[in-house]
Amino acid sequence: MVSLVPLDVTDPRAQALLTAYFAMRAETFPTGQVYRPVFPEASVFTPPAGVFFVAVDDDGRDVGCGGIR
Repeated sequence: MVSLVPLDVTDPRAQALLTAYFAMRAETFPTGQVYRPVFPEASVFTPPAGVFFVAVDDDGRDVGCGGIR
């Protein structure tokens, strides 16, 4: 089971997960097209506008992330 931990999108843990996600997307992007990642603005995921979460597994590893606006 995972736990959702609210974190600022600029937190190093969130940034590491987003960087890994963007790298994976770039690797699988269609040939001939350029993938340009855009890191989210912190204000978009700061209450009351929204919230950003990091998913942490039972072993304490960060395994995913996402935000709700």
